[in-house]
Amino acid sequence: MDALSEKYLGYKPIPLSDLIGDKKDPTKIYDVELEKLSDYAAEDADITYQLYEILSKEIEKENLQKVAYDVDFL
Repeated sequence: MDALSEKYLGYKPIPLSDLIGDKKDPTKIYDVELEKLSDYAAEDADITYQLYEILSKEIEKENLQKVAYDVDFL
């Protein structure tokens, strides 16, 4: 999602490593301040929706609905 955000939205999201460090230990998420965690989650949801808006139009424009929904999204 980060790469798509940069490509289509020109926006670099908060990296997960900023919250839990470079070791990618998922249990570290419990140590993150609630405000930082909510900012990350809200940003993630917002970017996902914005990308959906853009990419769903691209899929339709290129007539790729069948491939997208019957093959790729399974």
